[in-house]
Amino acid sequence: MATINNTGFFTLEAGEALEPNRRVKVNSSGKAVYADAADEWVGVTRESAASGANVAIKGRYAPGTQVMTSTASTGSVGDIVWAAADGKFASASSGAVGKVGYLSTAVTAASSEVEIYPVN
Repeated sequence: MATINNTGFFTLEAGEALEPNRRVKVNSSGKAVYADAADEWVGVTRESAASGANVAIKGRYAPGTQVMTSTASTGSVGDIVWAAADGKFASASSGAVGKVGYLSTAVTAASSEVEIYPVN
């Protein structure tokens, strides 16, 4: 019987060492790995995890804001943010387009992390 998760949080086994606040995808082995700019992603890590350990993930479409790691100290409030390599985001497009590349709008200026509106 299938179960329902109403929290928006779930766990997956890490397929590589993962840092918190990074976008992840599910690889062909069913493990969480960093999503690159053009990758579909399932959520954002909430904690660090060693390869092979379980990692808590906030789902991509979970309600509320997501906290994600920036590629650099760039961006201002209101900037459009884009998917970047290694599960990070950037304030400039890396060439990815559509629902994969465009993430959302920055709520705070980026230092090394920024809080952004959820992607809907």
